[in-house]
Amino acid sequence: MFLQSLTAKLIGVVIAGVSVAFYLNGTMELLNAVVMVIAAFILFGALDSAGSYSALLRNVDLNVSKAQSVLDMPTMDIDGRDITPTNYDIDVENVEFSYDKRKIIDGVSVHIPQKTTTAIVGPSGSGKTLLAKTLARVLHYTQAAAQLQSRYDELQAHQSKASSIQAPVSGLFSSYVDGYETVLTPAKLEGLGPRDLEAFAQTDPTPADNVIGKLVTNAAWYYAITVPGDTVGRFDNGDSVDVFFDSLSESFPMTVYSVGEVQDNKVVVVLRSSQDDDKAEDLRQESGRVIFHSSEGIRVPKQALRITKDGERGVYVVVSQKARFRPVTILAEDDTSYLVKAAPTSEEDTRILRDGDQVVLASAELTDGKVVR
Repeated sequence: MFLQSLTAKLIGVVIAGVSVAFYLNGTMELLNAVVMVIAAFILFGALDSAGSYSALLRNVDLNVSKAQSVLDMPTMDIDGRDITPTNYDIDVENVEFSYDKRKIIDGVSVHIPQKTTTAIVGPSGSGKTLLAKTLARVLHYTQAAAQLQSRYDELQAHQSKASSIQAPVSGLFSSYVDGYETVLTPAKLEGLGPRDLEAFAQTDPTPADNVIGKLVTNAAWYYAITVPGDTVGRFDNGDSVDVFFDSLSESFPMTVYSVGEVQDNKVVVVLRSSQDDDKAEDLRQESGRVIFHSSEGIRVPKQALRITKDGERGVYVVVSQKARFRPVTILAEDDTSYLVKAAPTSEEDTRILRDGDQVVLASAELTDGKVVR
């Protein structure tokens, strides 16, 4: 503050002195010299005020920083539950303290009942102050740290004893085993009958205690099903089918691996898949549907199908409040609807039925372009 004021005064004196010197030398007129002297005093006042304000701003900034540090302190839990100890005894057990490798306190245990006075006496340097600080938890407990370190070393040593297992062939290891791996194997699929499959379904195997996992060496997996004997003609070895698994809500492409003998009007068909999918790895007793043929199309009610005067088969849809004809081909049907697909007559034909079109179900004398409401 004093240095700023002194600097401002010196600048004003210098300006006034230079102005007087220029006037005496004849290089500055009297009026200009008087103006410069006045300006020097004005500049001195402005600089002196600026210095005062600068010091004030520094103090304000310092105080704001201190206030902010107080506001940033964590709020005390004033609504917390009061904890009332049952007693105020002081108990420590097997306390140790060391400076590096020099042990000062070695296995000291203390019990001080509440409302009593205990004197710690001993020669200078015997650790009285250290023990008091340790009781007050000012210093850390060496023994507790040593116990934690000992436990850590024990766990590390136990982990290092883990043995490794090597398999004679390569494959994908899975730790999940349920015992079925040895009950129903690909070798047991030959000659499998309906009674055998029912017996397998009643088993509840458990893995051996010394089994830690399994090794998947082949992506092929099998699905054995029982079908009515009158449908056996639909299955031939090597045929391709799709199987929809209800639990997965997903279809898998499979081939017919084997067809068994008819027993009690039932026959076991074994299907095989080479699709490597981790979702199929743990399948066991699963319900599914064999799909021999599938078609994709648009389902429309039967009453919506119409035939034009030109013999075209199709449906009418609403486009901008007008009926527009869309030729279709029937793929399949049930009692109430057809499964159809668009059947334009040429590449330039834009009359294409699309999913989401508003189909006209009933209307008298429909024609292409007729206004509908």
